[in-house]
Amino acid sequence: MLKYNSGGVCMQERRKAPRVPYNAKFNVDSLFRENHDILNDIETEIEAFDISRRGLGFKSFVDLPLDFYFDVNLYLSESIHFFTVLKIIRKRQAENYFEYGCEFVGLAENLAMKIKE
Repeated sequence: MLKYNSGGVCMQERRKAPRVPYNAKFNVDSLFRENHDILNDIETEIEAFDISRRGLGFKSFVDLPLDFYFDVNLYLSESIHFFTVLKIIRKRQAENYFEYGCEFVGLAENLAMKIKE
């Protein structure tokens, strides 16, 4: 897929799944890692801004560590919602907040298709 930046220059899209705008707010209370590291009492709100069948983009005013996981109840519509696990894989600092990229962990294919739809 080809994509054009703000200067009109054509760039190759590198994402494996196209992202679409998605507006939602979630509360994150704790983060965890595979080796049983747990960060409790995080208590921050994150604001999702895009979604794909592979992951979610969000921003937060709290500096969260990479390679940690968190649980979220994802709402796609009034009738479609499910619990899932996200892994923080990318972080970029903006002026007064951080932007993150997360990937779904173990998301069933039927739920990934619902996101795609």
